[in-house]
Amino acid sequence: MKPRRLIVLLVALAALPLLGGMRGCVKTQPDSNHTSPAAPAFFRGDLHYHTTYSEDARRQMGDDVATSMRLAEWAGLDYLAVTDHRTDKVLSDPNFTSSKVVLLGGEEWGGTGHAGAIGISKQVPEIDGSRGPATRNAQVQAAIDDCHRQGGVFIINHPSSKGDIWIWNVERFDAVEVWNQPWHFRNPDTEPKEVDLTIRGMGLDQVGFVPNPWIRPCLQAKGGSNEQSLAFWEGILDDGIKVPMVGGGDRHMAFVPGHPSTWIYATELSPKGLLDGIRRGRTWVNRGPDGARVDFRADGDGDGSYETMLGDTLPLGGRIDFRVEVKGAVGGFLEVVANRTVRHKVQITSDPFVFSYSDTPSAYTWYRADVYEVLKDNVPGGQEFAQLIQNDPSHYATGVLNLIVFAKNYGLTFGTVPTALPTVVFDDRYDRILNLSVPRPGYCRGAMTSPIYAGSK
Repeated sequence: MKPRRLIVLLVALAALPLLGGMRGCVKTQPDSNHTSPAAPAFFRGDLHYHTTYSEDARRQMGDDVATSMRLAEWAGLDYLAVTDHRTDKVLSDPNFTSSKVVLLGGEEWGGTGHAGAIGISKQVPEIDGSRGPATRNAQVQAAIDDCHRQGGVFIINHPSSKGDIWIWNVERFDAVEVWNQPWHFRNPDTEPKEVDLTIRGMGLDQVGFVPNPWIRPCLQAKGGSNEQSLAFWEGILDDGIKVPMVGGGDRHMAFVPGHPSTWIYATELSPKGLLDGIRRGRTWVNRGPDGARVDFRADGDGDGSYETMLGDTLPLGGRIDFRVEVKGAVGGFLEVVANRTVRHKVQITSDPFVFSYSDTPSAYTWYRADVYEVLKDNVPGGQEFAQLIQNDPSHYATGVLNLIVFAKNYGLTFGTVPTALPTVVFDDRYDRILNLSVPRPGYCRGAMTSPIYAGSK
């Protein structure tokens, strides 16, 4: 978490006892009584979480491993990946255990450009700066290959985040973290000049380094860092590289893990089953336990069974029937996107809501579904927050402070796990505001899926 956001959050949390008691409202509480479905199924969890083994989380009054395990259980997650910065210490911590949550050991690899190395048995080698800038890109590729030799997956994290942009020109990564923290939490936009500043800062300009082809174009997008990360991932898909998207709460302190939640389809609820689900592209993400749910499938043989799932590839030249089912998003709308073009945009008028359509692709095409939920009316502080950051995203920190102050009286509770700082639980109305979509005023990101593919490039 950036220093400015940390200061704002700590001030807000320190001020909460002075702001008066709670007034009546419908509150959102983590589902501590959640029971995991029987496999095969989609399982919800968080792929990006920090304990006090991450130095920044320790400074920010984060939580140790034992407390983190209880928090994940209270949050009702099916799984949790612990990804501390540049260390594998969690793997040998005796408190890294749970009878309710499947645990994935890992680390957040890197300094310039971050990645989740998940499912590893030991730390993945970091870049050795003493070997000189000419070797650095090859060292990143070697880290990916080392992660794979250990049976893990390598996920590019928040690729457009200022100071951490992903410039590396590498292959065989397994996924891209498109949705980091609440959708509008990472702001303002990262400027395109960051690419050249990063390259010069590492001396890579002196050795003829060429960054990956997706980072410069994605920074032209507006609406926040997650919108830019979405453009980064879509550029990868356009080039015929079939990798899924995931989300990550990136928790350091104060907030509930699983916001957003990454849902992974697995044939067994185990580390192996979950990692295989990521490799197969069977992922979708929503803003949290109260967010919209989406099921996107296809039928390529006309038998009406919709057996084709996220991550699957169908042949070209034949008719493909698609089916999208959305739950919990009445008043919002569904967008079906194909090769970055919105093919269908329909209002969600029922719960559940089902939309079907057909296509006959003649060239490589990727398809995904986006669900937008409507912002609730008359949420105290909500309109002020939305207006403030839509007009000038640089005011986001001030907006968060204002929102916490309002929400204390109207829609804020605290977790029951004794964490170092109170665990902040916004109710559903405020969670929607934190996930608002700047390009779509009045709506928030509810859910989005990884693609179904037709053909190859």
